[in-house]
Amino acid sequence: MNSLSFIVIIIFSAFGCYAQLQNNNWTFGYYCKVDFSGAQPNGMTTSASYSNEQCATVSDEASGQLLFYTDGQKVWNANNQTMPNGLNLFGGAFLSCTQGPVIVPFADDPTKYYIFTMDDLEYDVPQLDNGLRYTVVDMTANNGLGDVDPLQKNIFLTDFLTEKMTVVRSEAIRGYWVIVHKRESNQFLAYKVDACGVDPIPVSSNVGTELLGANSNFDPRMPFYGSMKANKVGDRIAMPIDDSRLIDFYSFDGATGVLSSPLTIEVTDNTPGSPIRKYGCSFSPDGSKFYYTNNISVFQLDLTNYDSLSIANSNTLVATPSNPTFQIEEAIDGKLYVAIGGSNVLDAINLPNNLGATCGYTSNAVSLSGMCLLGLPAQVQERNFSSPTISYHADSCLQNNVSFSIASTVPINQISWDFGDPNSGSNNTADSVNPIHQFSFGGTFTITAIIEFDCFTDTVELSLTITEPFQISIDETITNVFCGSSLGSISTNVSGGTGPYTYSWTPNGESTSSVVDLTAGVYDLTVTDNAGCSVSESYTLTNSTVLTVSAMPITVTIEPGDSVQLQASGASNYSWSNTGSLSCSDCAAPIAAPTSTTTYTVTGTDDYGCFGTADVTIIVEIACDELFVPTVFSPNGGGPEANNQLCVFGNCIAEMRYQVYNRWGEAVYSNTDPAKCWDGTFKGEPLQTGIYMYSLYAKLLDGTIVEQSGNLTILK
Repeated sequence: MNSLSFIVIIIFSAFGCYAQLQNNNWTFGYYCKVDFSGAQPNGMTTSASYSNEQCATVSDEASGQLLFYTDGQKVWNANNQTMPNGLNLFGGAFLSCTQGPVIVPFADDPTKYYIFTMDDLEYDVPQLDNGLRYTVVDMTANNGLGDVDPLQKNIFLTDFLTEKMTVVRSEAIRGYWVIVHKRESNQFLAYKVDACGVDPIPVSSNVGTELLGANSNFDPRMPFYGSMKANKVGDRIAMPIDDSRLIDFYSFDGATGVLSSPLTIEVTDNTPGSPIRKYGCSFSPDGSKFYYTNNISVFQLDLTNYDSLSIANSNTLVATPSNPTFQIEEAIDGKLYVAIGGSNVLDAINLPNNLGATCGYTSNAVSLSGMCLLGLPAQVQERNFSSPTISYHADSCLQNNVSFSIASTVPINQISWDFGDPNSGSNNTADSVNPIHQFSFGGTFTITAIIEFDCFTDTVELSLTITEPFQISIDETITNVFCGSSLGSISTNVSGGTGPYTYSWTPNGESTSSVVDLTAGVYDLTVTDNAGCSVSESYTLTNSTVLTVSAMPITVTIEPGDSVQLQASGASNYSWSNTGSLSCSDCAAPIAAPTSTTTYTVTGTDDYGCFGTADVTIIVEIACDELFVPTVFSPNGGGPEANNQLCVFGNCIAEMRYQVYNRWGEAVYSNTDPAKCWDGTFKGEPLQTGIYMYSLYAKLLDGTIVEQSGNLTILK
């Protein structure tokens, strides 16, 4: 049986593939470093870090070797040396920002990274607000040890922020969202980071609980401390609110950067009193659980039943270490690690997807060579994005005629196609988004698409096998119906496929190659060959000729009150439009007496149902006298009777607007009716003798526009 088969040999991206070991090392606290490359994390190595909270680390995606780390002010290379331009980043001045800095990879360049920094709030008096900024690190600089690009350092984005920041990876934009929260508001800002760079115009979402300093009974800055985190999928964001019992959950759209659908949970835990702390947090790897710290203990929320009451009721105390609990981060081994402040250990949640006590909390899971404080480095998101895929479509028996398309969530500017079919000549290439290619013979072809986006190019390939024989083809001859007086026909000639053929016509049910005695309408034909392959066509038979209807005179000019006889020909029956000024509506020769220029349309039909139309235009020529507006009148009856009222005189006023104003600009009279005159009163009282102003706008029946203004004198 004939078929169209395909084999995907390779789909490759210009960006390559990596082992995703970018989180293989952590640096944090006072000289702490943890290496996750072995069977167990090794915390007995050291770093140059000396920071209470601020820390970020990135390793090579393929090898897992440390690349660089930062505290938001300095940047160190893998040898624990400060990069040549790695000083004076504008992170928190006291190294005390909860979630700044973070490291974000370039979406299209495996040698470059962004460092996003935020100011800290805790000790700034007066407050230093350097805001949200980004700096670029180029790992090709300084002999491969990397350096900060001095031309892309401390680039300002916004200020007046909390200390909350999280990063979401999005296949939909082939990049990342850096999300922060404004102080004294419920406003989230999501900055898009893709192959085009950092978009300085964020997506704003005003949603959820307002973070207001006045809500704290302890410190007006406390609602701005603490963390927010996204789940691994990137469709949900959680934000515990410090100095409160509240934790907010949001839906996140990775295509648009919009946060929505806030769900506020009120939790009760073992916080002894004011302030009610909420600091570190993390989703479990599968997103079904959520963990948070209150500086005393670690708690778990079950998100399986996603409603506020169920989640609040699921709050479970996991552990209460002897030292304070702070940040929680997921490591490369799938475990969650808890910063135990003022100690030389990390605690671990070994089975974070499990419920309650079965989550496998382990104290002193990692011994450290330095001291752990509050912060742990946030995960660096994966760089490798899925390449677009080539899709194709063909009827099961149309082997050599195939349409192609590219599935991509990122807008495509242009695609250059090569179908691997040089025998097809100039048709072997195309630059349309959805091309159709007719392959010249049966065989295996490599289809290549070079896809150009706004700021990067990707290349994908597909191997496709075409099997002969080629598709069924139908040639047809159509005889249309002539105005219903005769019947039409469709005659077909079929080639291709494997004969003999069967025919199926609808709606008439015929099974022959040709059909006759057809009325006007739509007829569908399906041809099936001996191998079971089918092709369908649809044919429309129409009335091929319409009546030629004429009407006289085509155009004529008359004066008001005159009439003219019209004459239609070429049909058996007639129907006229604008019948109000005709002597009859369905005769061939009505008398027309229009009062204004009018076009009449006559529709003629014959006994076979054919029809045609024609137009006659009668122009009514109106001679308009000059428009006259008096400038003096005496409304008290003391003068001639003609002066007792003020009128606008004209014999063909179609519309007008006449207004009189006093010297203060107040309208004392307004009229739009040419038949009405004015008696000189305003609000029922006679106006005083004096000079007034008038304005007139008039449109005459012949289309002329008249505009006048001037003085009007009232005498008594």
